[in-house]
Amino acid sequence: MDNGSIGSGVLTVSGNTWNYSGKIVAAGKQYMWRGTLIFAADLTGIEVKTEISSDGNAWTPFWEVKFTKVKPAKK
Repeated sequence: MDNGSIGSGVLTVSGNTWNYSGKIVAAGKQYMWRGTLIFAADLTGIEVKTEISSDGNAWTPFWEVKFTKVKPAKK
C-alpha cells in the first residue's frame, strides 16, 4: 500500500548494529526519524527501534519490533 509518503536518510553500519536517520514528508508535513537495527550475532533475530520528531528536539517512540527466526512446524 502506498500512502504517498516520501523519505530520505542515511544508514551507518557498524558490525551488527545499523543506525539510521532522515526526513519524511507525510500528509504534507515534514518529520525527522531516527533509529537502530541490531542483528543477533547468529543472524537469527533482529531488534528495531524508531523515533519520530516534528522539530528535532522532542522525540517520540514511533515503533519497536523484534523478529526471531524459528524452525518450521513439523507436518
